[in-house]
Amino acid sequence: MNCESSIKSKEKLLEQIKINKEDLSFYLQDYLKCLLDLEFSVTKPYINERERLALEFRDIYIEVMAFNLYYRTKAIFETNNYPVGIYGNSQSFSVYTDLTRKMTKVFEFYHGTNHSYHLNYNHLSIYEYIQTLKTKNEILVYLSELIERIRNEKNPYPNRIMKYTSSLWESNHKQIIESYELGYQEVVNRSPTIEDFALAALTQEIKEEFYKEYDLKDDDFEEATPRTLTDDFHINTGMVKRLKDIEIRRDINYF
Repeated sequence: MNCESSIKSKEKLLEQIKINKEDLSFYLQDYLKCLLDLEFSVTKPYINERERLALEFRDIYIEVMAFNLYYRTKAIFETNNYPVGIYGNSQSFSVYTDLTRKMTKVFEFYHGTNHSYHLNYNHLSIYEYIQTLKTKNEILVYLSELIERIRNEKNPYPNRIMKYTSSLWESNHKQIIESYELGYQEVVNRSPTIEDFALAALTQEIKEEFYKEYDLKDDDFEEATPRTLTDDFHINTGMVKRLKDIEIRRDINYF
């Protein structure tokens, strides 16, 4: 897919509004300029459905929307003095924190367009880190049941007929059980640090700030990926909220 490499500058977009002024009402021109001035989010209902439809497939609206989303989103991090670093370019950026003494992603923004097919992509991902005793117990129960289930598996290869394959299966089977037993013990001994709680508090604060920006709440999201156990024995799940040309994801990590 042929995507634009960057979001256009404010100056170029103002020039495009002038070029398109014959096709846009004065109100819509003013609306687009307000979006460029970052006075409010493009998701706010400041135009009606008929006016939105008049803009929907226009390149100028697609590009102004991306500009508004990109810079208002970035401003959330730049004005709130979060302990984070912002890395990226004029098409996408990621936000990391080192609260846990390692670089941990807390947010990601990506924009892409294909004008030939009138496709517009604005992806915002919020990474949440949540610590609860309930989750720890849930992981322990899951691992305990998994280990028991694996232990009860029967070797599918007759020993006399397929001696080598049977022996290999037994060896792999033992290693799998031992790895999950080690994981179980790791979870038992796991104790969240002050830094872990600080990370959880930070990501919740960031989430609430984005909820205010986009008028969202937890119930607005639907499950995108089911709860799964990660390689380092944490639980992860994904939630999504789709707006017109915007997808907002919650990547939730329980530890």
